[in-house]
Amino acid sequence: MVAALGECQVQTASGAPKDWCERAREARAIASHMRDLQARCSMLEIAERYERKARRAEAKLASRCRRTPTRPRLAWIFGRGRRRLSR
Repeated sequence: MVAALGECQVQTASGAPKDWCERAREARAIASHMRDLQARCSMLEIAERYERKARRAEAKLASRCRRTPTRPRLAWIFGRGRRRLSR
């Protein structure tokens, strides 16, 4: 997603692992064309940070999948989770 900010364009990430990986690839490609060693190292550090963000996003997605209930909660079955009807 690209958002316009004045004359500049700022790209915002959706948080998906593939988006962070794509940003890391772009940062590495930019670093490969840089002649200044300090600038290249900085760009490669940015790429590493994007890779870490991708791994965290992947872990977050995996944990969401594990938390998805596959069977009803026991509290609901035994009546602790629902309201009692008044007579």
